Amino acid sequence: FLKGNPQVPDALAKLFWLQNTVDGYIDPSYLPAVPAGKQYQLCAIVDGKPVSGGMISTEKGTSRIQKMKSFGKADAFAITLEKAGGSPTPTMEEMVVISKI
Repeated sequence: FLKGNPQVPDALAKLFWLQNTVDGYIDPSYLPAVPAGKQYQLCAIVDGKPVSGGMISTEKGTSRIQKMKSFGKADAFAITLEKAGGSPTPTMEEMVVISKI
């Protein structure tokens, strides 16, 4: 589980990271609603730097569990709130949830 930070303590997301295949899946069902013009982005913290794991869709009618980018290794995972379409390098300014591995 990726748990909310003090600014959004009720936020929660389930991350399924299959270490043997390095595939990642996210269930964003318990994330707060996204403000207009914003979108959630998964990132992995690799050697202390955020690396994009892809954009998370929270629109109605989308699948709950979504396949994300694969990572060979990661020290932690986080979800940030970014401008719609995301950022090549997540800004980490509006981090919603995080979990160390």
